[in-house]
This record gives sequence, C-alpha cells and structure tokens, in this order.
Amino acid sequence: AWTSDVTLDVASANSYSVTDTYSGSTTTITYSVPIPDDIAPDTHNIILRVPADDYILTKQFIVPASRLSIDVPATAYDAGGTIAVNLSNTGGVPTTAECEVNLIGTGSPVTESYSLYLLPGQTVPLSLAIPESVPTGNYPLVARCTDTATGRISYELEQVNIHGSELALSLNGDTYNAGDSINIGLDNAGPVDTDYECSVSLFDETNYLVASDTYS
Repeated sequence: AWTSDVTLDVASANSYSVTDTYSGSTTTITYSVPIPDDIAPDTHNIILRVPADDYILTKQFIVPASRLSIDVPATAYDAGGTIAVNLSNTGGVPTTAECEVNLIGTGSPVTESYSLYLLPGQTVPLSLAIPESVPTGNYPLVARCTDTATGRISYELEQVNIHGSELALSLNGDTYNAGDSINIGLDNAGPVDTDYECSVSLFDETNYLVASDTYS
C-alpha cells in the first residue's frame, strides 16, 4: 500500500492562510496530496502530522480497480452509416481494453477490433461501419471488451434497427399467352443504392424447368 506522510507546521503555516484558532472555533486547511500515476488499486494510507501539538492522524482511502462499461447510445441507423459505441473506465486506475464489436445476421461478417488505453474516468468512442448492402431489419449488436489489468469481461447486447435495402418484385400481369414475355420489376425502396443479382426460373405444371436466366 502507498503511504503519504504530510507534515503541517501550523506555527509558520502562512502559506495555508491559517489564522489563530480559539477554543470552540475551527480552522480548515486545504492541502493537496498528489496521488502517483502508477498507484495500484488497494487500500492506502495518508498520515497527517502537526509537530507543534504532537498530533498524528492516519486515514485510509481506497483506489478502486479499473472497471469497463459499454454503452450503445442509439439503436436506429441507415445502411452505410456508422454504429456508435462508448467505452468507459469507471475505475480508479488506467487500463488497456481489448474490444470486439460485431453486427450479427447480415449475411457476411461485420466486425471491428480495438486495443485501447483508458485513464480513470475516461470515455472513448468505438464505431462499426454498416455495409450499404444490409437489408432493412433488426440485427443483434454485440460489444465485448476485456480489461487486461483485471481480466474482467464487459459485454453489451443491443438490437439495432437498420433501414437498408428493401427489394420488391412485381410482374406486369398474371395471365400470358404462348410467345409472350413476362416483365419482372425489381424495386428498391431503401435509402441506399444496392447491387443485386437475380435468378429467374420458369417451371411448368409438372415442375419441369422451362427456362431460366440470371440478371444483375
């Protein structure tokens, strides 16, 4: 444990703006004791000495271990946007965090990894870019960070709503004659342009493949 020994010479303490203290009155001295940057999380001591009165007072204080906290401030995004995640160190000492942010169910991996140094009380932003091809829907967002100082894992799961591609098919009719062409419409009502590839197949009543084609 770290111990700071502070000696106050009240008889010559003009630098602390001390006035005479009479019976029944109180004089307050404010004295700042710098805590080392590399102090360990533990219970520590501070000792106050007043030689003029042969007065010694020992007090204990606690420096808490690092602690990571994850917050997802918003849960609605457009495809092509960026998901924001905040990581905070609410403990009393610095630490390094190893983090991974994942958007699940999009059809292809959407992930980002971070290694971050956080001071006590510091909040740092994490982000995850959403591909423009993600369809409209609700997706699980998982943020997971390991505190390398304590080994403690912080975990946050949020459902995020993404407004993305909204493809819809339409036909130019429901009755056709031999030799007619079937016109198929593909509409995207989403907020972003989308690359697509479609396969169209025509079967007869016996489920025999009559024709097929691919478009992009």
